[in-house]
Amino acid sequence: GQANAAGAITVGAVLYKNTPKFGTSTPTAASFSSRGGTSTIENVIRNKPDISGPNGVNTTVDLKGQNIDDDAYPNFFGTSAAAPHVAAAAALYIEAKQKFSSETVTPSQIKTVMTATALSMGTSTYIYGAGLIRADSMIKTFANPKPTLKSLASVGNTNFAVGDSLRVNGENLS
Repeated sequence: GQANAAGAITVGAVLYKNTPKFGTSTPTAASFSSRGGTSTIENVIRNKPDISGPNGVNTTVDLKGQNIDDDAYPNFFGTSAAAPHVAAAAALYIEAKQKFSSETVTPSQIKTVMTATALSMGTSTYIYGAGLIRADSMIKTFANPKPTLKSLASVGNTNFAVGDSLRVNGENLS
């Protein structure tokens, strides 16, 4: 179908809890995630998906699904949840590139930067493409903002001591 079109960017799904931010060193594809593609079209191999995005995320729309994190918001699953995250990363990249570099990027350039900066999930690209999308890494391909420290405070104590938790406030911190 249309997912095998030459210019299409297809998306696989990764449960957000199965990512490094939540203790998993290598993200894992969801069991229902899009897989495969067409081995050859006009003698061109088209492994799909191209990239993976997070799913199982919070939403304010109650879709009557499972609430996996027991918070006040229902969770949204599937490639239908992952694809908007990838689209949002593309939109952020387009806007940032225009604002900070006065450049208009092509769909091909967006696909290239998405796949080049993705967090690798292994060698089975027909399962998760280039890996998990990283919007911050996409932006860092051309932007290198200088971190600015606004304040530093000890959490719970009035004096700084070894082992204290600190609250750091600033801009452009990674």
